[in-house]
Amino acid sequence: MYKHFERKGECKQCGICCIPENCSHFIKIKSGGICAIHESKPKECHIFPIHPNLLYEGCGFYFIDKRTGNISENEKGRRKINNERTRHF
Repeated sequence: MYKHFERKGECKQCGICCIPENCSHFIKIKSGGICAIHESKPKECHIFPIHPNLLYEGCGFYFIDKRTGNISENEKGRRKINNERTRHF
């Protein structure tokens, strides 16, 4: 994690962060998506996102800027999903 930011919130298990990474364990369903290996996912997945610039719309995480105590969002807002390469079931 970056030293000036503290991650808060929780994973909604929606898979929003998996889509742009083209994760092969993401399964798209009508209500969004799920991770097929959520209970045993790798460390990289557990610690993501590590910075406000990596937040996606709909993500359950947010960051507190430790220097100001304010919620920190990146200047352009949260990233939008525009990659549809997912497994469909």
